[in-house]
Amino acid sequence: MPQKLSIFGVIGPQTLDTIRFQLDALDRSAPVVVEINSDGGSVSDGIAVYNLLRTWPAGVITEVVGWALSIASLILMAGKTRRAHESALVMVHAPWTSATGNAEELRGTAELLDQVRETMTHAYLGTGQPAAVIATWLDGSKDQWFTAREARARGLVTEIVAEVSQEPATPANAQATKHRIPPHFLLAQLSRSNPMPQVNHPNPGDNSAESIRAAAIQAEGLRRNSIVSLFAKPIVRGVPGAAELQAQCERDVNCTPQAAGMKILDLCGRDAFPIGGSYTPNMGGDDRISDFRAAAADTLLARAGIRVAEPHPGARDLARMGFVAMAETYLSLTGKTPADRTSGGIVHAMLTTSDFPSVLGNVANKSAQRGYQMAASGHRQFTSERDVADFRLQTLVNLSETPSLELKTEGSEYRHGALSDSAMTFQLATYGKALKLSREML
Repeated sequence: MPQKLSIFGVIGPQTLDTIRFQLDALDRSAPVVVEINSDGGSVSDGIAVYNLLRTWPAGVITEVVGWALSIASLILMAGKTRRAHESALVMVHAPWTSATGNAEELRGTAELLDQVRETMTHAYLGTGQPAAVIATWLDGSKDQWFTAREARARGLVTEIVAEVSQEPATPANAQATKHRIPPHFLLAQLSRSNPMPQVNHPNPGDNSAESIRAAAIQAEGLRRNSIVSLFAKPIVRGVPGAAELQAQCERDVNCTPQAAGMKILDLCGRDAFPIGGSYTPNMGGDDRISDFRAAAADTLLARAGIRVAEPHPGARDLARMGFVAMAETYLSLTGKTPADRTSGGIVHAMLTTSDFPSVLGNVANKSAQRGYQMAASGHRQFTSERDVADFRLQTLVNLSETPSLELKTEGSEYRHGALSDSAMTFQLATYGKALKLSREML
């Protein structure tokens, strides 16, 4: 049995830790098959996984069983043999991140992305493509999508796995990916086993009304069956509104299976939005979640205009992130993937964790403490020093002094007190003592 690893879902720190742990337990003298079905994630963690696999002594076979998108396509390049199933998809694009700050900070972020792009170029050179071609893949203008056969033609994969099943090897829901899939790619996946129905005329030479009617009934049955098959696909099942749309397409005699496929695309993509590849900062240390909380609190305080004397070292990395990206990164650190990948869904999933709300509470507490320290002290006008010009009796008034608290025994009642004004009198006086010194004391 070959040694096998799987990289499924969002790529992040947990992916790196899992791969490293699993590789340590494998026989280093035997090759490893790495199955991939991921739409990408953290660039830094993806590059680390690529290097771990690329340097495996006995070699690695990478196999795309679903999608290898974004940084997952770079991990694909770690294999000496690279396979893809017939319905697999590969996507290559320039590294992405979120950034905030002044012009200097943004320029620094752009320079960092250029450096990351150069390191990624070296990995894709394994395709045999010229550097100029790979540069067009990573120029940032658009995502480069490849079917399995297109990926083989360009050297991204070396073999195509002939599939026994006609079921497309795609995630269970088209909304699971954060990248915008070109409609013709997904439509090809939907209609892969559902071509336009071919009607076989019962009697080709018979043009009678009965024969025409039989052919029409056959065509309608094929049309409905093809539409039913489309809506039975895993990428459609469970999408809200799919059942209603299916009934509508079946009732409309003018709705072809291709038209139904386009309607499915619109349904699956109605709540989708493009998100750049995730950027996970390197916090250092063993407790990354604690470090992330501390860095996030300092970052949010800085954005609120509150100066932090000694900010966490990771706050500089988080300064490049928007709040949603920060929430998504935190979920990745905790090993959680929200079902709803919209901005609202990511923030909701983050707020339901036990730790991140404490970050917001920490920000609020520090903000209130800072505001108290900076607020003008009004009590000084009542407690300032007072000059007395003579030795006459002086009076100070205490307004609405509260009564003293009294011990309450078990079962007894509280005694009523009252607010009352009080006064304190004082008078300057001279105090002294005369001392007599003798010669013996000198």
